[in-house]
Amino acid sequence: MLNESDKIMLVSKMAKQSDFAIKDLRLASRTSGGVRGIRLDSGDRVVGMCKVFTDARLLTVTEKGFGKLSRPANYPLQNRGGKGVIAHKVNDKTGKVIAAMTVPVTQNLIIITAKGIVIRISIDDEVPIQGRATQGVHLNRLDQDDSVASISYLGEADDAGEDKMVSGHAESPKDSTGQ
Repeated sequence: MLNESDKIMLVSKMAKQSDFAIKDLRLASRTSGGVRGIRLDSGDRVVGMCKVFTDARLLTVTEKGFGKLSRPANYPLQNRGGKGVIAHKVNDKTGKVIAAMTVPVTQNLIIITAKGIVIRISIDDEVPIQGRATQGVHLNRLDQDDSVASISYLGEADDAGEDKMVSGHAESPKDSTGQ
């Protein structure tokens, strides 16, 4: 749940990050066009939107299995609609960012690949906290023709004692007809 004093982060596939206060969003009807959260370059798209909370870390994961944590305090508060700042160093080795979310560091990360391989790792033990413009570390070594499809983390247990899954995922691949 969000309130007026909260801050949210947007992260794009090309690793641009923008954050702003909820109070900067005006109330609009469902038929309105909305407002711009981040200005994207051609071919870029938003892969994650998350609330910044106390002791949160921004987790970014790339399509080739690289990931890292960074502190939200390392990202300057911006105005809504800006170009953003670098959140992850992306290149041919790492691939583009497929998911981004704020996580408590004491949780477990679940990664699934396009080929259906699933890995569960401890965020606290396996994912380092790094600066904004770093490429991260291999969270999962992938086959040449595989990529990360989706990530989730096991959140706090609910009232029934069951873990909650919080997810982020890659866009679905298009078939040869472009659909």
